[in-house]
Order: sequence, then structure tokens, then C-alpha cells
Amino acid sequence: MGPAIRKSITNANDLEIGGVLDGDLAGHTITVLEGASVKGSLGAEVIIIYGAVQGTVRAKTIEVCSTAHVQGELQYSNLSILAGAEVEARCVPTSDFVPLRLAG
Repeated sequence: MGPAIRKSITNANDLEIGGVLDGDLAGHTITVLEGASVKGSLGAEVIIIYGAVQGTVRAKTIEVCSTAHVQGELQYSNLSILAGAEVEARCVPTSDFVPLRLAG
């Protein structure tokens, strides 16, 4: 697993998380890699989750892959949950998607 990051990151473009993130992240496309862990809010146009996420995930498109573990809330326009994924989350569909705005 990669290094631990404890802060919020805003205005990012395409990001891959391969370690531990304790904070919030906003960008265009966010991928949480297998073995990675996020505790906080994620916001993007597209979010793909292979690892563990605890918190609020807000995206136009969310893909929860078979190796993912998700707890919290999923806010989305399009949601895909693959067989094998572990999801303990409130799922909130929205037709009027607004990207997550983080202070900073």
C-alpha cells in the first residue's frame, strides 16, 4: 500500500489512489485502486472503486467493482455495482448532478 495522506485535495483532474487517504478529494475522474483505503468525501464526474471507501461518494457515474468495500452514501446519476462488491451504503440517485465542492 502507498503512503498515507491526511488532507483535502481539490481541483484535481484524473487521480488514482493507491494508498491511504484520510480527507476529501474532488477531481474529474477518481479511481480507488485495489488495496487502497479512503475515509472522507469523494466528488468527480466519474468514480471507480476497487478498494475501500468510507464516506460520501458523489459522481455522475459511480462504478463499484467486485473487490470494493463501500460504507456511507453514494450520490449518482449512473450506478454500477459488480458481483462480489461489499456495499453498506445509502444509495441516492439524482438526475440533476452537481459536482461536490470542497472548501479550500
